[in-house]
Amino acid sequence: MRIRSVYLAGGIKGFTNQQFRGWREEAEATFNLAGIGVFSPARKPLFGSDQIFFREDLREIKNADAVLVEYRNRFRNYTGTDMEIFYAYSIGIPVVAFVGEEKDWVLKCDCGKEHKGQAPSFWLKQTCDVVVPDMEMAIEYILSLNDKKYPEKYLN
Repeated sequence: MRIRSVYLAGGIKGFTNQQFRGWREEAEATFNLAGIGVFSPARKPLFGSDQIFFREDLREIKNADAVLVEYRNRFRNYTGTDMEIFYAYSIGIPVVAFVGEEKDWVLKCDCGKEHKGQAPSFWLKQTCDVVVPDMEMAIEYILSLNDKKYPEKYLN
């Protein structure tokens, strides 16, 4: 398999501009250095037809060679991202998710209590080829698909 393009999936609605664009810009820069293009829904305007965005996203996923998924915020809704993951999985596109460290799944709220977020779901683990803590590991895995040299730390 040769990776020529990667779709960048992750939350947009309910996230700040920096939260949904920042990691995508960093990932795009890294992939571009490796000669790999990206499809990023964050480049689209935040207004317009949901139906058009939906169809464009499906087309971009279908045309991608892999999907990189940001899934770090355990307290946000990732419904669209979940659909992107499942679509890629169903058509045989490799999906690699980064979910953050377990220690980061704690939210300190104004009430003074700490609330623990959910661990990655069974569905996420089953529909992703690999689930890792950070983006660097996820990108390293995707880049390794070009060499067919899978880093041992990812093999079950």
